[in-house]
This record gives sequence, structure tokens and C-alpha cells, in this order.
Amino acid sequence: MTRRIGFRGPKNLAHNTTTTLMPDSGFKIVKTFFARKSSKEIPVDLPVVEEDAVDSTQHGRAFDRRNYSIVTRLGRGSFGHVDLVRSNGNLYALKSQKTRQPAFGGEIDAHLLVCQRGDHQNIVKLHYASGNDNKTGLIAMEYCDGMSLSRLTTLLSEDQLRPIARQVVSGLMFLHSIGIIHRDVKPENLILCRDGTVKIIDLGVAHNTNTSSPTSASGTLLYMSPEQITCMDHPLSYGDKVDCWAMGVSLVELALGKLPNAHLPKHEAVAIIKKGDPPTLGRMKRTHNIDREFSVDFQEFILSCLKRSPHERASAVELSRHRWLTMQDEDGVTQSLVDIVNEGLRRRDSHTKK
Repeated sequence: MTRRIGFRGPKNLAHNTTTTLMPDSGFKIVKTFFARKSSKEIPVDLPVVEEDAVDSTQHGRAFDRRNYSIVTRLGRGSFGHVDLVRSNGNLYALKSQKTRQPAFGGEIDAHLLVCQRGDHQNIVKLHYASGNDNKTGLIAMEYCDGMSLSRLTTLLSEDQLRPIARQVVSGLMFLHSIGIIHRDVKPENLILCRDGTVKIIDLGVAHNTNTSSPTSASGTLLYMSPEQITCMDHPLSYGDKVDCWAMGVSLVELALGKLPNAHLPKHEAVAIIKKGDPPTLGRMKRTHNIDREFSVDFQEFILSCLKRSPHERASAVELSRHRWLTMQDEDGVTQSLVDIVNEGLRRRDSHTKK
């Protein structure tokens, strides 16, 4: 039996339906578009589930919105909260939206587009999405058993950062190839799993460029590119290279344990990101008196991410071909990452039990 997910729109809108078959996952996504008679078709923001939940789990039954138990709270914010839940024997990260907001519909839309294009091993996978009449919504995603890079207590070496960067670039290449800009790449949204796999999570402010160009300063301030910062003053369209800038900032932070411009007042940080010198490894080492050595190739890779002009900045595809990223990993590097995340999870679980 196929499973369908559709969009419900206002009663005064005409609609038509397009169906995409997902041969690998065994379900169909039915996406309904609504349009006023005199305007072009537009997607309505929140979906409702028809028949059963969308599910791409290979083992066990689908996520059941009527039958799940909360294991623990994973996080909370102004949007609502994220819980680790169990349903039909499987674990999911369940994001609950308190109020209907355009960004939540955009997040679902981005996840659905990823599903339609076949998913990617470095992008968190959608299993279920819904909205209802009391203006709340749910998104059930795969549970990534690991830790965000922001919670690691050990500074990673250049050799350890390479396989992480390689996987992030691979995930960004996929998103960009289907027209999705993540807009919030940062260590907190990069999960290092127990097996060494890296997952890009949280498409909460992702933008679908198939429908329009982004013109807002969405994301996390200190990881924003100069062109995003400019949008704080006036709308300006930008492209997917903002994710490459954010990745460069993230690598600097992970390599040195210092987030560029975090020690400055907000207005000074904004001014520096907008018109100052990019936060290269050398400049950050001098600013914070850090004694760590890095290869020329690694420094050039980060510099490729942090070119002020997006026209000069490397794209995800170009980064994937960079000499530093294509180097062969040393023996034991992946295992060292596995050991780091497992030790971190052991300490977290031990602290939780206390």
C-alpha cells in the first residue's frame, strides 16, 4: 500500500495534484498545489497526512502519530520543542510546533523536496509531517544517535576535521543541487553519529530557490555571510554559497575552539562580518594567542570558504575538489571520531543518571 502526504489549502483556492513515485522507499508523496484563479500556483504552508504517516524506515512499521511514547526531551526553543520518541519499535526526533508559522511550512517543504529527490546519507531524513486545525504541527525525523559538534569537549585535529568536512560538503552539494539553501550551517546543526557519519540537521530556515530567491538575514548571526548581513539593512538576493561561508566559520571554530567575533558586541560583530577581514585561521590564532599548527592546504580550504565576495567564494562542488578535502585519510581517523562521540555519549548518559 502506498502512503501519501498532501497539502490542504483554503477553500477558495483551486488546486491540482502532482504525484512523485519513490521507488527506493516504497511510498508516494502526493503534493497538492493551490492557486487563486488569477495567480500562479503556490504551495500551501502546512501539510496534512492522508492514510498513514510518511515513512522511509526499512525495518518495522511507520511512525504513528496516534501511538508514540516520549523517551526524553532533546531541546526546546521559541518554536516549540523536540522530543526523542518511540513509535512502532523505532526511535524518532519529533519536532512539535506551537503555532503555525511560514518557516515551519518551509521546513516541511524542504524536507519533502529532499525525500522526492531520493534522500542523502548526510541529511537528516523525514519520516512524517503534519499540521492540524489548531495551528500546531509535527515533524518526525530520523533520530541521529550521536552528538552535535558543538557539544564535543575535545578539539579536533585537522585530520579528524577532514572526513567531517567531506561529509558536510557532500550534504551541501546535494541540497544545493535540488535548490535548497540551508542557511543555518553551524556545529550545533551537524551531528556526529556513533559510526562516524555526519548528519546535517534542522532545515528550519532553509530556503527553496526553485520558487524564489532568499532576501532575508535568516540564520545564526555569527555564522552569516557578508551578503546575509547586508540583508539586515535592505533586501538583497543571495545564493547557496552562504552555506560555504558558514562551513568555513564552523571549521575555524572547531579547529581553534573559538567562534569568530563571539567576543565582540553585536554591532561590532555585524560591522566586521559585513566589511572587515574574514576570520582566517592565522588571524584567529593571533587574536586569541592560540598555538596550533595547520597545513597550508587546510588554511587555503578555509580561505576558499571565506572569500568576502560570493563570486570569488568556492561553491560546494568546488570545495569537494579541493586538494585538502581529496587527501586520503590516515589510518584510524574514523575510529578516533567514533571513540570521541561514544565517550561523549557515555559521559552525557552518566551525568543524566545522576
